[in-house]
Amino acid sequence: MNIALKTNQYSIHNTYLLEKKNNVIVEGTFSKIVFSNQFFTMNGIYFYLTLREFEQKHHLNGLFLQFHPYQEQNLRMIQELVRIEYNILDYYRRQNHCKKKISNILSKQLYSGCMKIYRDLKKHAKPITGVDNNHYVIKISGIWETIDEVGLAIKLVVASSP
Repeated sequence: MNIALKTNQYSIHNTYLLEKKNNVIVEGTFSKIVFSNQFFTMNGIYFYLTLREFEQKHHLNGLFLQFHPYQEQNLRMIQELVRIEYNILDYYRRQNHCKKKISNILSKQLYSGCMKIYRDLKKHAKPITGVDNNHYVIKISGIWETIDEVGLAIKLVVASSP
């Protein structure tokens, strides 16, 4: 079980990086992130994505969440997640004495107002299009590093109830 955090519940002091491994997707390395506090430990970090004025849209290559990034409440949420993205990547660079460019993929997707929704095929036997779900979670599983950049490995998933 994983627990989704509100952005104000997150602290960089509860973030731990596992040893770098060779990345099979891109030429480089990958470090898993672990979040741990006095109550629990989990692989990755999960954040509630609370948005106003959004809809799911079908495109040829999947299901996407479209929203208005500059709507007042959405913008506040986006700014918090952008700050967290930068803090995690800056922490990684300091820990690894790395001066590589930050690739802010999460920021770009959030400010674009469009994110692909990933689904776990093991958990969802039927398509999620029939599900009336307004709860989404951003999953940060780790940090990838190439010859000149570092960035977060992220996914947007539909939140499931316990």
